[in-house]
Amino acid sequence: MGLKTSFFRPIQKKFFGIFLFTKITSILILATFQQASAKLNSNALPSLGIQRIFFNQQGSVLFRPFSASAAYSQNPVFRAGASTANITPYLGEGIAGGWLPLPLATHIHDELHVRSLALDDGKIQLVFVVVDNVEIPREVFDEAKRMIFEAIQIPKEHITMSSTHAHSSVWAGPEINPPEPSLSIRDHSAKGSKLPKPLDTYQQFVANRIADGVRVAVNNLKPARIGWGVGRVPQHVFNRRWKLKSPVLNPFGKMEQVQMNPGIGNPNLLEPAGPTDPEVSFLSVQTLGGSPIAVFANYSLHYVGGVPKGDISADYFAVFADRIQELLKADRQDPPFVAVMSNGTEGDVNNINFGGKPEKYPPYAKMRIVANDVAQEVFRVYQGLKYKDWVPLGAAQMELTLNVRKPDSVQLAWAEKIVHKDKTDNSKNPMETV
Repeated sequence: MGLKTSFFRPIQKKFFGIFLFTKITSILILATFQQASAKLNSNALPSLGIQRIFFNQQGSVLFRPFSASAAYSQNPVFRAGASTANITPYLGEGIAGGWLPLPLATHIHDELHVRSLALDDGKIQLVFVVVDNVEIPREVFDEAKRMIFEAIQIPKEHITMSSTHAHSSVWAGPEINPPEPSLSIRDHSAKGSKLPKPLDTYQQFVANRIADGVRVAVNNLKPARIGWGVGRVPQHVFNRRWKLKSPVLNPFGKMEQVQMNPGIGNPNLLEPAGPTDPEVSFLSVQTLGGSPIAVFANYSLHYVGGVPKGDISADYFAVFADRIQELLKADRQDPPFVAVMSNGTEGDVNNINFGGKPEKYPPYAKMRIVANDVAQEVFRVYQGLKYKDWVPLGAAQMELTLNVRKPDSVQLAWAEKIVHKDKTDNSKNPMETV
């Protein structure tokens, strides 16, 4: 799985800007006032504040200030377009969030989609893509970006893609080349198969639909205005890692002072091991006449869940999209209104209050509660947004090589012992079970 970042507090909020952080690439939009843009220079950079930072999985940011220059026409037009593309697989695919062995999909509660937003300032086009999938390897995204550039010449550095990490979706991965074949959820065991392996059928389908969705979003570009805001929904985000009063034994035979998912009402709980990010940030684009085109939001919460075994669902991400459309009375538009919920700094955060009392909800009920609360907060802030008819756009990208912790020989030996433990031995450490 991609490396998740911990909570990062946004710095000064006196300058308008948004980071969208994805697996490998990062795109920066500096949505500045037009008259202020010309004043930007490299010496001004340290004084600039960032309104909001979105982190999703892994990557880094490299950016420079830029100005609206003579390269723009005298009266540049800001445009926006959005789209959705269906990526629901056939029934019978493994639902990746169900862990191993994967439960097979027997029912589609709601469809999975690619949701795309395209922005154009008259010179530069930027595209943002969010995919209803538990995780997508970069090879799938790279193939989609290649097709997009081939078709409409938007460079890959101007496109950011991420997945929602919904556990009731399928998995376009986990990797093209897993460390060993048994780690792949699809059959790559055909005789004569060599590395690197090609995209499998569903991976290629997702890449194609991403490219289709972006092309349709660009086809839908129309003169627009843009605004952005930040709300707070703290009641649904809880740190799932807890400091303990007394250390516990982990599966590797080591004593741990901090435990993930320690259990509700555990008497050994001391306090959460870190903070959460309660903010929901969003972009809104409208026609010049005020009709909504799209809302692109970000909230730092793992999937909510509460899905029956065998059901495919896009989780609260899709429920939010439906609810905000209802609140904005944006149904039956042509082109259709598109709402997007992207996943933020949720690596240590889920929807379970381990310091509270157990809760029980019917299937899908909790995700509707969460989605409605987030949508209502976005709608509240939305009412007071101030829109700009034009802002300059810019993008920059860099790739990181990340170090990861690896087990030592003692830990590996312990793991081998656990893996080969007699199946009749029920004396499992609680942390051996996910």
